[in-house]
Amino acid sequence: MKTMVQMQRVTQEWRKLDEGMSLQAMAIFQHISIHGASNSVELQQGTGLSQSAVSRHCMALTSINRFKKPGYGLVEESFDPYERRRKIYRLTSKGEQFARKLTSILEGGDVVKKDAKAPAARMTVNQKEDINA
Repeated sequence: MKTMVQMQRVTQEWRKLDEGMSLQAMAIFQHISIHGASNSVELQQGTGLSQSAVSRHCMALTSINRFKKPGYGLVEESFDPYERRRKIYRLTSKGEQFARKLTSILEGGDVVKKDAKAPAARMTVNQKEDINA
């Protein structure tokens, strides 16, 4: 049950950025976090998404989205110096910080502890059992 609580915490962190964050955008962010700077072909192969989906979700993860509105600022894009038509995506400092936060949660560094004072009204029965275990 501890793993599910950690997954719930990770989901909550994503929802702080945007209540409607897509799983595809999360998959792209995770791929870049794990593999480092990646081009769109590598992201397509690593996530199983189409070229248009990769392009759309990468733009959402950058500082300005496809609607010319503020994006999440987690990823930056640059041109591949060897192939000017190809873009390379890498984490920004904000993205690196966010990846460290998610990693910390998954490694158990940011999970409700046994003697933590969590409001009982917001806790499920299973959460109460996990804390008292």
